[in-house]
Amino acid sequence: GAKFIAFGPDDKLYVPQGAPCNVCLKDRDRYAMIGRMNPDGSHYEVVARGVRNSVGLAWHPATHELWFTDNGRDLLGDDLPDDELNRAPRTGLDFGFPYCHAGTVADPEFG
Repeated sequence: GAKFIAFGPDDKLYVPQGAPCNVCLKDRDRYAMIGRMNPDGSHYEVVARGVRNSVGLAWHPATHELWFTDNGRDLLGDDLPDDELNRAPRTGLDFGFPYCHAGTVADPEFG
């Protein structure tokens, strides 16, 4: 599998950190989130929580909003949940994992 890190328009390095499981509740400041830091590694902060497994991110050229993919959990059926393309117009948003998937699919254990 591949992971992508990238510098944003704010000159910070963005690093997605996936979940250490298919679906579980772990440290939400360490797993299933996207973080950012200064180029020297200082001032690390969580940008978005509840992101199971992001493998791509980019910024809108005019608004500078963060856009990112999120691969959904396994073992809910052949077509559930969908993978996602999300946008984060500000920091601090929560995209649901492990409680819900694809915005509206409640997790059978955590939902």
